Amino acid sequence: YIYFFTFFLFLLLSNYLFIFFFFFLMIRRPPRSTLSSSSAASDVYKRQLLDNVHPRNWQDPDPPEEYDLIAIGAGAAGLVSAKQTARRGGRSALIEVHLQGGDCLNVGCVPSKALIRVGRAAREARAASSLGVHVGEVRVDFPFVMERMRRLRARIAPNDAVELTSNVGADVYQGRGEFTSRNTIQVNGQTLKFKKAVVATGGSPRVPPIPGLSEVPYLTNKTLYNLTELPPRMVVLGGGPIGLEMAQAFANFGSHVTVVVRGDQILTKEDPAASKIVQQSLLDDGCTFVFGAKNMSVESAGVNGQGVAVTTVLYDQAGVPGSVQCEALLVATGRTPNVQGLGLELAGVEFDPSVGIPVNDLMQSSNPDIYAIGDCSSKHQFTHMAGTQVVISRTSG
Repeated sequence: YIYFFTFFLFLLLSNYLFIFFFFFLMIRRPPRSTLSSSSAASDVYKRQLLDNVHPRNWQDPDPPEEYDLIAIGAGAAGLVSAKQTARRGGRSALIEVHLQGGDCLNVGCVPSKALIRVGRAAREARAASSLGVHVGEVRVDFPFVMERMRRLRARIAPNDAVELTSNVGADVYQGRGEFTSRNTIQVNGQTLKFKKAVVATGGSPRVPPIPGLSEVPYLTNKTLYNLTELPPRMVVLGGGPIGLEMAQAFANFGSHVTVVVRGDQILTKEDPAASKIVQQSLLDDGCTFVFGAKNMSVESAGVNGQGVAVTTVLYDQAGVPGSVQCEALLVATGRTPNVQGLGLELAGVEFDPSVGIPVNDLMQSSNPDIYAIGDCSSKHQFTHMAGTQVVISRTSG
């Protein structure tokens, strides 16, 4: 009996210990540096997107002796240039190192408008009682919002797909294209000769040299749409359209949003009266503004109660020190043209790293056989503008 009792007691204690450690491991969560989740990378809609705009097993074609046109960059300008050349009987090629569809499909127009639509619905629902429609408490399911965005983006992706471009008749190369002379481009070890070329490499978020910024997690339009959890507090650096539309959307989702601007006005390229109307709309939706923020710096403030990194933005406002904390810091301080590392010097194409490639009225660069279209050459950084510039460029032959 003693041996039996001892063995039974041992089994009982072992089960209790197992249960204890199981629940300990289940509830223990390590601190997270951002609100982004790696699970988004395995999302079915992301896989559908990538299958269309950057298929893993794509094989470069065998190039002809000479192309009528080669476009570097598969955003709106590059896609239209290569496809229209092929549709009209020309031999064309499209080179893209990242994702076809450019910023508009992947990290710009499509995802941002998907979020804005939800923000507008939340705002209208909260105001419905003023019309006699009572809906109760309005709660935004942020993970579902982001899943819906990825679903819509994946649904639209076939319009910009690599396979569709190839089916139209344009050769597609997935890699980094660099000019090696005035009429040759190298990609993936192959040298392609062209009669005409289009530089349509777009732009990238401009990240200002703010002390401490590189030491903390921050977002740009290229990483914002990877969020899977709503940040309790968001700070937006910059008063341009990209930052403001996301500030308004996230405020309508329920985040406490602060927009920090160095000057005394948002949307500085617009009429001051129009700027005031937009500012009041954001204020009505719950955004807070800090104008005249000078001597900005950024530092880590540890983690919050949920283990998410907290960032402090410090500034001087009219000589008075101020600060604001957030779980999500969105840097939206302008755009930089993607013109470096393209071998433009070897092609005889003049460029300025800060403003892009100067062009004439027909979108020709200093090498008349090479055109520069879209964000890499224009201050009007809109998808429809890039499409119009392609039409203009075609009038020169």
